[in-house]
Formats: sequence, structure tokens, C-alpha cells
Amino acid sequence: MSTTARTRAQKLAAQIPDVPAGDTATAGNAVATKKPDYARDLLASMEEEFEAALPRVLPIDVFMRVALTGFRKTPELLECTRSSLFGALLETARLGLEPCTEYAYLIPFGRECTLVVGYQGYVQLMYRTGQVDRVEAEMVYEGDEWEYSLGDGGKFFHRPNIAAPVEERGRPIFAYSYAALRGGGRTKVAWCNRAQAERIKAEFARSAKSPWRDPNRFDAMWLKTPVRQLQKYAPKSAELRRALAVDGATYDASGLAMFEDGRIIDPDTLPGEIVDGPVDEPQPTTDGGAEDGPASVRVPNDEAGTGDAAQ
Repeated sequence: MSTTARTRAQKLAAQIPDVPAGDTATAGNAVATKKPDYARDLLASMEEEFEAALPRVLPIDVFMRVALTGFRKTPELLECTRSSLFGALLETARLGLEPCTEYAYLIPFGRECTLVVGYQGYVQLMYRTGQVDRVEAEMVYEGDEWEYSLGDGGKFFHRPNIAAPVEERGRPIFAYSYAALRGGGRTKVAWCNRAQAERIKAEFARSAKSPWRDPNRFDAMWLKTPVRQLQKYAPKSAELRRALAVDGATYDASGLAMFEDGRIIDPDTLPGEIVDGPVDEPQPTTDGGAEDGPASVRVPNDEAGTGDAAQ
């Protein structure tokens, strides 16, 4: 966020008191005597900063509406400190991702709000580089045909058994992702098996609200791991670098991004923050393999528009 936006966010965080822990309903009713909708007014107090931070691809009215819906579905967000909540929302706006969706999760952990970029958010940012033609992100099931090999003549092959009943496809055994590049070629294939996904869940899913702990979202988070790994091989823009840097962060009153492992970064001083600069050159490959593992829900370019976290 800009220095001006950060300063105003700090002032608003100081002016608007935190909701007492465990007292969302009471606090809402207390404020309701002056404000008919606490969540709506809270968002409106930062609308100017959100609009200034948003790229053209995401209109302010859509951002505000989606954020409000997120507050309705997860009222615990209103119990988070104002600095962490405003910081996460402003960062989401800066990335041009819809908050409280599979594109960018806002997760309450105690009194802090944590921003987690979803796999669909990474896919959307990859398309915005202008150098990616198609992104594949898929699960391989026990009943599918697949082959993966390295070295000269190495390749990756996956034929999903989509005609079989769900129970005959078996359990998912690994997730993979790769990107087809404009002008020909594609990236290497990134992958993650179930054991790796379970380890990531155990390490990063601290909050009961984490999408890793939601049975309906676990596969999406599993898919996120190879999509995130794919960024080592795909074209990168300033926004993609920023998303990779702040994924899983909690913001303090000064706008710094803090992580559970003790790291603290200033998102406004990250390398490559020149939005109009060129993206990194892609690294195409034709051998069909990935040096560090195997690789389709296909996510076409026109479906990766406005609309999952840890590793």
C-alpha cells in the first residue's frame, strides 16, 4: 500500500477500537445504536484506500460487496485487531484479488487476521503477466492412467478416468500443475503427494477457520501447493512476487507483514515493485518433466478472473 494509505489505515485502526474478544454480537449491537451496520461502515471507512489500491480489473463495488459477504459468513473477522484486518484487506486490494474467497482467504486466528492467497489467486496473477496461455492444476486419482519420468526423453502423461463412477476412480494420490506459455513451450511440472499435503496441513493450519481444515476445501489447498511451487518456473510480475512474499502474513499497526517463523517484511520495499516493469522471462521446457516431481482442472484464461493458503 502507499505511504498515504498506510498512514490513514494506522489512524483508522487507532480511531476504531478493537471488538472485545468473544463479544462480536454485543459490540455490534452497541455500535448499532449509532451505526445500522457495523461491518458495512467499517469497510466504508477504508473505501477510499481500497479504491486507490485496486487495479482496474477489480471494481471497488465488487471488492466491497465480496468483503462484506465474507464478514457475514465469518463474523469472527470483526473480533480481529483493526491493524491486522485493515492490513489484510488493503494487501488483498493491492493484489487485485477478491477477499474472503478461494482467491484470497482472510482467516481469523485469535485476535489476528491472516491473509492466505489461494491457488486460484495465483492462477489469476499468472494470467495477468500476459505470458501465460493456459494453467493446468489437477488431481491424479488411483484409477487414472499416468506416467512420469525424468532425464532425456522424460515426460509427464495423465489420462483421467472421467467416465468411471467416483468410487472407481479411487482416492487422489497427488496434485500437479504446469503452465503453457504464449509463443510455445511450457513450464516444468510441479507436484505434491498426499503425505506432503498432510504435513503442510499439520504445520500451517493453526486456525480452526483455516481452509486446510475444511473437508470441502482441502483438495483446493492441496492443489495450491504445486501451483505455488510452479512460480519458480513461470513468468513473474511484481504482483506475483508480492503475493509469494505476503502469503500467510499478519499485519501490525505500522503495515509490516509478520510471519509465525519470526520473519518481518515491509511489502512496500520488496524487490521488483515497479508495476509497469517487464515480467521475468519464462523458462519453457519440452521434455514434459519436472526436475523436482510429477504433474488437469484446467483453468482457462477467461475463467481466472475475479472470483485458495499456507504453502
